[in-house]
Amino acid sequence: MFVMKQKKYSVSHDLDKEFDELNKIISSILSTGKDKDFLKTPIAIATTENKPFDQDRLNLFEQLYHYLKAIQFEPLGFEYNKSAWRNLSFF
Repeated sequence: MFVMKQKKYSVSHDLDKEFDELNKIISSILSTGKDKDFLKTPIAIATTENKPFDQDRLNLFEQLYHYLKAIQFEPLGFEYNKSAWRNLSFF
């Protein structure tokens, strides 16, 4: 119903080209259209592919990766006893 109103408006105001472009973009994001070449932002592309996308979180994980790659962990000794053996699987 909304699309029909917008189509009538675009025809009456000579905005057919703009309506067609907007309709292709919206249908691509909603996965109702077949053409995905109109999408330019990474979020829109990820949405059409049903993949999660959060650039801020990706940046944080990249920083964490580089930090962990740069540091060296010291080996820790392990005491073999009953209590330590129960908790070993978590570390």
